[in-house]
This record gives sequence, C-alpha cells and structure tokens, in this order.
Amino acid sequence: GAVGFKVRKATLFHYLEDGSTRVSEKRVENSGIVTGEIARRHRVPKKEGGGFYTVEDFDVGVDIEIFGRAYHITDIDEFTREFYSLNGMQRAQASDMPPDYLEPASRTLPATIHSYPDVMFQSQGVSDRFLNLDRKVLRFYCSWNDGRPYGEETFYVLNYFLVD
Repeated sequence: GAVGFKVRKATLFHYLEDGSTRVSEKRVENSGIVTGEIARRHRVPKKEGGGFYTVEDFDVGVDIEIFGRAYHITDIDEFTREFYSLNGMQRAQASDMPPDYLEPASRTLPATIHSYPDVMFQSQGVSDRFLNLDRKVLRFYCSWNDGRPYGEETFYVLNYFLVD
C-alpha cells in the first residue's frame, strides 16, 4: 500500500459463465466508512487495454485495478485453488496481508504537548442516549377501518424508531 493510505480487506468474485467480476467487503455496522458492495458484477476492462479480466489473470501476488483502485490478491480459497489445479494452472501460495496503515515517514511528534485542564467538555448524555437507543424500534400493529361503502379494514405495522 502507498504511504498514508488505509488498507482494506475485500473479496473478488469472478464468474466463469460470463467472465464478470464483483468486489465486496464485509459489512461493518457503524464503522464510519462505507462497506459492502464496492463494484457490482460486470465485465471489468484491463487497465492497459487488451480486453477484459479473465480467469487466467487472477493469481496470488497479482495487482488487479478496478475503477482506479488497486486490489492486491493475497490468497484464494480452497475451491478456487482446486479449480486451478484441475485445469493445470498452479497458483502461488498465500501471502500476508499488508499492514493496516502505513505511517508517513516524515511525520514527527510535536516537541511539547500542551494540556488545558480548565477546558470543560460538554456532557456525553446526548450521545450516550443515542448509542443506547440506536437500532431500537417500537412496533405497533394497527388497523384502519374504512367506513365508506365497500370499505374494508386494512392492517398496518407502525415502526417508531427511538433515534433519528
């Protein structure tokens, strides 16, 4: 990875039936970064031109570029390794994931660290309440009886989210 960039773990899926590729990463709730589907399933053109990525292009240690992002392949699952082996295409052994974040070499700590003991911080009461009530929902089962001619009773579920 480049200096100052965060390394994220993603999974590449390549579909043999149509040569399409999909990239996703494990969803992490409330992580502060967008996770999940990175690139939807489609045929991915090679950066240097010359067609689309095929099953022969994927190997451990290879960099694949999709939408300007480089993906370094560090491992393949057993099923994929067996598929390549049965088709006479040996693949490299797994390699380690790069460090999560590479610190810029020129970064230095300040010579002095200042503390401000007189500064008062706002109470965390609001955020505590938000964190305690997050993902909590009150559910009400309701019905509406339409009194007009030929009206009928319609049933609803009313969800009241305790936090916005």
